[in-house]
Amino acid sequence: MKLRRGDYICGIEGKKLRKDRHERYGLMNEEDRDGSLRVIFIMKIDDVMSFNEYFNHKDFDYKKSTPSPEDFYHSEKVPNNLLAYHVRGKDEVEFKKFETTVSQWVWSRNSDFHDNETDRKKDIIGNRVFIGKLFSYHGRKPPILPTEFEQWVPPGKGVKYMKVPRLSEKLYGQICSFGKNYMQDPINKQDNEVVNGLTPVNLPNKRDGGCGSNKKPRNKDNEFVKKEEEDIDNPESDRVEKKVVGKTCFYRMTGDRGFAPNPYGKYCTLSCSTPNHEKCNLRTGDYICGVEDLKLAKIRHEKWGLMKDEDNDVGADGGQKLRVIYMMKIDKVLSLDDYFNHKDFQYKKLEPSPDNFYQKEEVPNNLIAYHFGVEGDGSEFIENTTHQWKWPRDSFHDSRELRIKDIRGNRVFIGEKFSYHGRQPPLLGARFKPWVPSQGEKFKYMEIPSLSEELFGNICSLGEKLVQSPIEEDDDDN
Repeated sequence: MKLRRGDYICGIEGKKLRKDRHERYGLMNEEDRDGSLRVIFIMKIDDVMSFNEYFNHKDFDYKKSTPSPEDFYHSEKVPNNLLAYHVRGKDEVEFKKFETTVSQWVWSRNSDFHDNETDRKKDIIGNRVFIGKLFSYHGRKPPILPTEFEQWVPPGKGVKYMKVPRLSEKLYGQICSFGKNYMQDPINKQDNEVVNGLTPVNLPNKRDGGCGSNKKPRNKDNEFVKKEEEDIDNPESDRVEKKVVGKTCFYRMTGDRGFAPNPYGKYCTLSCSTPNHEKCNLRTGDYICGVEDLKLAKIRHEKWGLMKDEDNDVGADGGQKLRVIYMMKIDKVLSLDDYFNHKDFQYKKLEPSPDNFYQKEEVPNNLIAYHFGVEGDGSEFIENTTHQWKWPRDSFHDSRELRIKDIRGNRVFIGEKFSYHGRQPPLLGARFKPWVPSQGEKFKYMEIPSLSEELFGNICSLGEKLVQSPIEEDDDDN
C-alpha cells in the first residue's frame, strides 16, 4: 500500500529508543517503566517526492544545512547508460553501484547519518520523501498512545496500516492537542549541538520556548521581533508576542482575598496581579486561569480544613495536586484610568475588596510628579512622568512597591464569562499541567485554543460566576 497526500504517518517509540531516553533524561512526570507505547511524532502528508525532486526543490534547501540534515541524495546521469560503480574519491562524494541502471547517486560524505552502504542502499531503493506542513513532534517528552490504537502498532520492525480515516483524524487531533509542530528536541540530539555552524535555535520550524514561554518572540523567518516602545497608557502596545486568539495564560495564586481577581457582580476583573504586572499580551477571546499555589493551599487548609476526598493536595509522586481558583474569558482590556472612569465598573470601587481605585490626573505645567505622600482627603500620590496617580489610603496594595507594579502594568482584564471557586477549587486535569508555571516562572501561555475551550467548559460545568467565597475572606466580611 502506498502513502499519498492526505494520509498520515505516526512514529512510535521503540524499546531501544525508550531506554536511551530514560538514560539520558530520566523519567517524565508521572511516568513509570510500564512500557506504555508513546508517540514521537505524527504528520499529515502534503506531498510525496523522489530524492532528486526533494534535493532540487527550493523550499527544502534548508534541509541540507539544519541540524540533522536529510536532503543529501541526488542522482546524475551515467555516460553511455552504463551502470554506476563504486568510487570513493577525494572530492568528498561517493558513487555506489545499485539496481539503478542509467543514474548514479551522489551524496555528501560528511553526513553523520546513514554512513554505511546497507542503509544508503535502502534509502535509494525506497526513493521517496514524505512531506507535511501539519505535524506534531514530541521527541524527549512523547505522549502516551491511546490504547484503542495499539492494535495497529507493528510488533517489531516494519509498518502497519490503520485503514480507517476517521480514526486517523481522531489520533492526529489527540496528539496535536499536546502541541503542534516542533514541541521538544530529539531524544538522541545533544543539547546545544552545533551542526554545520548552526545551533538548534536556528531550526525554521522550532517553536521558541514552546507553549507560552517568556523568551524573545521570533517571526516566520526566525528573526527576533523588535519590541515596540512601551506606552504606559496603552495596554495593547507592548509585549508583542504571538497573536493566538483563544490562548490561556496560567499563573499561580499565592493569595485570594477577592481583590485580584475580583469576582463580584456581573464581571470578573483582574487589575493588580501577575498577568497585569508582567504586561501579558492578552486580548479579547483569550483566557486567564489562576492556579492555587502551595502557599495558598496551606492557607485554605488551615482556615477551612480539607475538602471531601482531599488529601493535603499531595500526589503519588510527592508533587502538589494542582487546583483551579478561577478561570475567565476576556471580553475587554482597559487601562487603569479607563477602568476608573467606565460607567459599568463603578461598583468595583465599593466593598467587598474594591480593585478600581487608581485615578490619573494631569500634573500642572507638565511638570514631573515626584511626591509620594498623603493628601488632605486621605489619598496618596505616586510619580509617573507627566501624570500623577491617586488612590484611597485604605485600599489593597498599600506598599509603594506593589503600587508601582500596578501602575506600570496599567491594564485591567475583564470578563463577563467566568467560573470562580475560591474555597473549593476543583482539580486541574493532568493534561494541562505542562502549561502551569514552575517555581521561578511568572506565567505560561497555552496557545492551543481548542484546549482552552475544553478547560473552560470543564471548569464552568462545575458552576459559573461566583461559586464559592474567596479563601482569605471571613464569613462575616460581607
